[in-house]
Amino acid sequence: MANIAWANGSHGQYFEKTAGEYTIGIGTDVYTLVAGDPIRFDLNLYKKESKEPIEFSDIWVRIVEKKGGSFDRTIFAGGIHNPQFGYAGMTSILPNQGQYELIVRFNNKDGNPITDEISFLLTVDPGTVENAKDPWRNAIISGMISFISGVAITLFLKRKKQP
Repeated sequence: MANIAWANGSHGQYFEKTAGEYTIGIGTDVYTLVAGDPIRFDLNLYKKESKEPIEFSDIWVRIVEKKGGSFDRTIFAGGIHNPQFGYAGMTSILPNQGQYELIVRFNNKDGNPITDEISFLLTVDPGTVENAKDPWRNAIISGMISFISGVAITLFLKRKKQP
């Protein structure tokens, strides 16, 4: 049984490309791809004209961080099984701000490709990774938490000593 996730704009970003007689759709669970945050990708294959889901057994997936030529870095490469229930997909963390290439190929149960490798360009925002690198921000937050905890413990101990 083929599974399809209709992850359109109401669920997050949606990327779509045509490959011959097929359409490949990649849906995410977020509107903005943010470095360091988990991103769920749902991987879909259907007929270009009728939008009918196509049965497949697995997907070969590769995610490459684009750094320029021979400096590109593979973040993930491997197979994703199409489950009997639920959707074929994966969760990944893209570590840095910048451009990534998501490459997919759908295979049938005999291991033969249904589609060629299709590439999607992803743009990842700096988000929380840049904030986490700010030492003053972390020091201020840690200091505030320590101060509030100290006041709470002091008040608790004072009340406990009173008859």
